[in-house]
Amino acid sequence: MNEKSMPENTQKSDYLNYSFEDFLQDDFFISSVNEPSEESEIFWTDFQNRKPDNIQEYILAKQYLQSIAVQADPLSDDEISHMWNNISSHREENKKHKRGKLLFITIAVAASIAVLAISFPFLSNIFSDKNTSDIVAYADKNKVEVPDNSEIQLVISDNKTILLDEKEATITYEQNEIKTEKGVLEKEESVTIHQLIIPKGKRSVLTLSDGSKLWANAGSRVVYPSEFGKDKREIYVDGEIFVEVAKDASKPFFVRTKDMSVQALGTSFNVMAYESDALKRVVLVSGIVKVETKESKGAILNPNTMFQFQGGDEKIIPVEADAYISWIKGLYLFRNERLEVVFERLSRYYGIQIQCSPDAAIIRCSGKLDLKDNIEEIMKGLSFDGKIIYSQEGNVYKINKVQ
Repeated sequence: MNEKSMPENTQKSDYLNYSFEDFLQDDFFISSVNEPSEESEIFWTDFQNRKPDNIQEYILAKQYLQSIAVQADPLSDDEISHMWNNISSHREENKKHKRGKLLFITIAVAASIAVLAISFPFLSNIFSDKNTSDIVAYADKNKVEVPDNSEIQLVISDNKTILLDEKEATITYEQNEIKTEKGVLEKEESVTIHQLIIPKGKRSVLTLSDGSKLWANAGSRVVYPSEFGKDKREIYVDGEIFVEVAKDASKPFFVRTKDMSVQALGTSFNVMAYESDALKRVVLVSGIVKVETKESKGAILNPNTMFQFQGGDEKIIPVEADAYISWIKGLYLFRNERLEVVFERLSRYYGIQIQCSPDAAIIRCSGKLDLKDNIEEIMKGLSFDGKIIYSQEGNVYKINKVQ
């Protein structure tokens, strides 16, 4: 059998109502992406030329499959048998899908088998109930308040907390040890779940055990395991992070927050989800992520798009992603942003109190701030155009609109 051939009676109209998930469960679509033939190329070119309503779902599903780069070794008969048993079991649990087909027509090609075997855990987890997450339960039960001004705290056990006084602390998890600027710790000295607490006015760079690298912004709390499990990687965030996810097709990467769940596979994105703020954002720089909230089944983002969530209202907006991750380089870029949001972020960056009057809060502005400047220089720059004035009373800055 030619595994690339189109199934009999297959029509382009069969795919017009397909979702992202449906495409990822269709054997002909998957084989067309992984091993395109002249026949399949013609079929999908014609499909795209029809400009169907679900063209974005098609593109994202194709991008996802292409993002799984696997160098396949031949599988043994036992491995093939075990894989198909797992897939058959999963099919029985998911008969509700309108197309309950196996992901491939044949197992004759070793590379196709390897892609299926490795990507299958991701597909089975993509719609998992985020409310059952162990990391969320732990973060809720072991909540640590983020202090206004103090050292960065690395909590590695109930009775051991490492205090780091650097303005931007670097922490690296390696196979058997944890490296900080205070020295090296053996992982054996710690418990399974760790917490990183970043006070206002400070930041941290954290390299996780899988090689994923994240930047934690001021006023943030990150909860994560010292070693990830076998089937998934997940962390919890109250605050803002930018993360570059290390590729591992067998272990999807989840960022959980109080109101959202973000799933990625070898990608980079920014999450802003302070529990004290109503506004939550996810901005994708590269790759593909899926964002879920308690109110929605999920949204799939492609690069340079932002998922915004506030008070039950969800939006997907095209953006220039670099502007939203400039803080990791010590810059703050903002475009048509409310002054209220700008000053909230500056309050965290500098570890100070800023009070903004209601009429000044709604003013929109654009600009670029160098966060290495002191707060007085920042205030002078923001008030330069004469729309606002500022005053300082003790440790509090007060912002008012010029009347």
